[in-house]
Amino acid sequence: MINITEITPEDSIKLQKMIESATQLIKAAQYQWIQTPTIDSYNSLSPGLGNHLKTSVVRFMDRGNDSLILRPDNTAPIARIMASTPAPKQPVKLFYNASKFQRHPKSNDIVETLEFGFEIIADSSANADAEILITLSQLLTTLGFKDHIIDVGHSKSAQALPHNKREALLNNDFVKYGEVPERGSIALMKDMDTLKGLYNALQHKPESDHIYFNSGLVKELDYYTGIIFEVYIPHCGYPIASGGRYDGLLRTYGTDLPAVGAALNMNTILSVLGTK
Repeated sequence: MINITEITPEDSIKLQKMIESATQLIKAAQYQWIQTPTIDSYNSLSPGLGNHLKTSVVRFMDRGNDSLILRPDNTAPIARIMASTPAPKQPVKLFYNASKFQRHPKSNDIVETLEFGFEIIADSSANADAEILITLSQLLTTLGFKDHIIDVGHSKSAQALPHNKREALLNNDFVKYGEVPERGSIALMKDMDTLKGLYNALQHKPESDHIYFNSGLVKELDYYTGIIFEVYIPHCGYPIASGGRYDGLLRTYGTDLPAVGAALNMNTILSVLGTK
């Protein structure tokens, strides 16, 4: 079954207004537009996909028996593009508005998700992490989600855990984990070596009121190398945005550059707006 994104004329108006507002804000912050292929070569893109994405790609063969895929992720092709260009002398800030296509792990349905995302390439600093989080908070406020919460964790938080506890966190099963993970304001970051720089960059920023530390936030460990985050809003059980730092991704395409980014799930955002 194909679960493509069908948008009614009424929702199209809402979506277009949101994209225009988001684009205006992101361009004012000096991000540049980037476009990646919808249909891509599996062999070319697969080095940076990770195990989860490799099992969920929508794959088919062309007449020459080359293995092709629909874009399963927006960040990986951006990383490949940046890895194939001369190393930048200063950080590069990029944004996109594009669909990704993945097979659902249980139903095997093909699911299309429209994302609005932005990345900072070639900057490993906590200031870049903070900029992504602050810009994300500003975008959400601009789109009308003034009560949003950004939960922030770190990939290293789970690396020292036993396998069963790490799996419990990945499944959000706090009963098997054995306790409720620590969660609170950014003040919890100030004594953590991995997040102290982020705390210093965020404190006194108005957007920090929306940002929380969550020690139980865990994602794919073969992809993220630093901060990870998810965005929640009231009356919605799913994150409407997510992201993190992935310093090893460009290395899989031949160029060792750090990177951090975020993506808004426009399908979920549209569905939330439909309930208001």
